[in-house]
Amino acid sequence: MRGTAVALLAVAGALAPCAARPSWDGSARPVAEGAEAVVASGGRARLRIEGISGIVEVSAGAPGVVRVRSTYGGRKARPLPVAVTEEGADLVVRPPVGGRSAPRRLEVLVPERLAVRVAAADTRVLVRGISGEFQAEGRGLAVEAEDLAGPLAVDLEKGSLAASALGAGVQVTGADATVRVDGVAGDADVRLLGASHVTVSGVEGSLNVDVEEAVLTIRGVEGRADLRQRGGRASIEGLRRGGRLLLHGASVLLARSEGEIVLEGDGDLRVEDLDASLRVEMVGGSLAGSGLRAGASIRGSGPARVDLAGVSGAIVVEGPAVATSIREAFSTVEIRTTDADVDVEGVSAPVAIRSEGGNVAGRRLTGGVSVSAVGGSVALEGVIGPVQVEADGPSVRVAWVSNSAQADSRIRNAGGGVDVGFGVAGSCRVEAESFEGTVESDLRGVLVLEGGASAEGAVGEGGGPAVRVLARDDVRLYGGRPE
Repeated sequence: MRGTAVALLAVAGALAPCAARPSWDGSARPVAEGAEAVVASGGRARLRIEGISGIVEVSAGAPGVVRVRSTYGGRKARPLPVAVTEEGADLVVRPPVGGRSAPRRLEVLVPERLAVRVAAADTRVLVRGISGEFQAEGRGLAVEAEDLAGPLAVDLEKGSLAASALGAGVQVTGADATVRVDGVAGDADVRLLGASHVTVSGVEGSLNVDVEEAVLTIRGVEGRADLRQRGGRASIEGLRRGGRLLLHGASVLLARSEGEIVLEGDGDLRVEDLDASLRVEMVGGSLAGSGLRAGASIRGSGPARVDLAGVSGAIVVEGPAVATSIREAFSTVEIRTTDADVDVEGVSAPVAIRSEGGNVAGRRLTGGVSVSAVGGSVALEGVIGPVQVEADGPSVRVAWVSNSAQADSRIRNAGGGVDVGFGVAGSCRVEAESFEGTVESDLRGVLVLEGGASAEGAVGEGGGPAVRVLARDDVRLYGGRPE
């Protein structure tokens, strides 16, 4: 009877090898070996799949057990054994020692909440519908992940990731990889070296990206975005809570975003259709764009260029050697630069320009203008409202469309002459003086005084604000456009 009992226990052990307790000392203990296995998952912290080449497919299975099936070949698949061992609290699936290591198809069904880790090379990894954490790492992996409830972590070298419908966060590391992630309920973190292609969309949490020579595409981030890129190009849109974008050596398109955004770069930067409050830090390069509804604050050092149109919010541009062009703006414009030209057109709010070593040009300015310029010429055409010019350059020209300003104007050029044109509507009082030249006037109500160095009088009827003109060289006062 005693011998019979021992035999029955041995048979029971052969039929249920998964019943052994976990090996907490870290040593490997055999659990099963063959092309198919069913192993109890109780007490297991994680399933590890190692050293498998070919295709690894992981999906959700029945509660309490891990099912493994390994085959090779094409239409007529044949069994190819694997070894299942336990190491500490982990269950491990790998090719058997001394067994055939040919490319295979490994299908694994896992219960809820069991973590899975795949370590392999040159393998296609398919994972769908599992609820535990999933990790994959290796060279040449092609990972496809879909409908995961748990977090996803992938370390790729010259591999790829295509992931969608992720219920928790995703973390991607490695080098020279192609990454496409669409739909993340948590945070997304991508850190890649080398040349990579990265596309991320539909992130409900925050986004953190750190890449090198990359092609980066971002479409839709509900949380804050922190992006760092060194080289390549980036297309970013749909940021809902702003972020910090440090994009050096890269061409950049930023569009359709909100929140507070800091953009730092030295390449070709383009901004379009933004409700974001934008702060730009430039070191060389260019910034162009339109549709900035919340305005922008731009600091830079050149040689650099800023070219913006259709701006609703306030604009501030400052820095040496930053050539600036602003067109069609509806809030205040402030520009402070050196050794670069400034061109402003179509602004219906106050404009303030401070320039050294560059020319200043303005057209259709209807909210008042203040210019301080040294070393360059000043030309303001189509002006409505008060003008303040303090210049030391070769020439200053100011032409009003209407003499309807509600405040006094002063135009002074310590380095050259001044031409001033007055519109046909409205009225103002005029005083003009040249320190080393003469004053000419073709205005009926403004007379040149004896000696020809000064003039005074009125344009139109009814008095109005004063216009005072001072110049080192000649002063010309005219109605309409100069000849």
